[in-house]
Amino acid sequence: MSIFSAANFITKLSITLQPRHFCLPWLKNSGFRCFSHKENGPALPVRYIPKKSKENENGFTDIEYLEALADVEEAQIQRGIHYGKPKRSKTSGTKQGAGKLAIELLAKRAYTVVELRKKLTAKNFPVDVVEAVVSDFQDRGLINDSLYAETFSHSRWKSSTWGPRRIKQALLNKGVCEGDVEKALKWVFEDGEDHDQKSNMRLSNSSLQQLYEQASKQWQRSQNVAHETRKTRLIRWLQYRGFDWSVVSFILKRLETENPP
Repeated sequence: MSIFSAANFITKLSITLQPRHFCLPWLKNSGFRCFSHKENGPALPVRYIPKKSKENENGFTDIEYLEALADVEEAQIQRGIHYGKPKRSKTSGTKQGAGKLAIELLAKRAYTVVELRKKLTAKNFPVDVVEAVVSDFQDRGLINDSLYAETFSHSRWKSSTWGPRRIKQALLNKGVCEGDVEKALKWVFEDGEDHDQKSNMRLSNSSLQQLYEQASKQWQRSQNVAHETRKTRLIRWLQYRGFDWSVVSFILKRLETENPP
């Protein structure tokens, strides 16, 4: 009887603990085996490590890839609960890694030299590596403060009606040298013209006309308020955008002349 009981027990045990094998399609010799106590019950995962560790198409060995997946899962669990010091990649700290990051940043928008240097330094790249990458990008024309200043000035003037004073302050805050800033402002606002009116206000006739059209819209919006309040609002609008008093008084006088109360 004992022999038959033992045989029955082994048979039942072999049926119950049927192995289940799952493979990761991107790994040739890897997988997970799960043994369950019940046919539809919870499974206990057992990690399978291949005997030979060959590099896959991503350049990682199978074991390294599995460990990376485990790290990702752990990071997802800990996200929002604990923020430790991020692990540095294989290219971190190298010129190649800094150059790759710089290209990714410049693909999104333009940066000045100072801005790009700050971005790379914030990622803990060594100072000598950052300077080497920045210098290389300057030589290749990938970063150009002079061109950046011209593009920035033209964009802010056309889209937001910023004046020379506000644009200058913004560019200086971005690390552009004053020489490049002055050249950009002259190119955008003076337009190569040379006359007495321009020398006082640093605006060409076309720039003054554009500003006057924008100011007229603001003037019409407050036509139902008192005249002094109307003037105060327009003065504040022009000064906030960075125009000198000579420009403000010129625009205000012209509006009052052409639109008498």
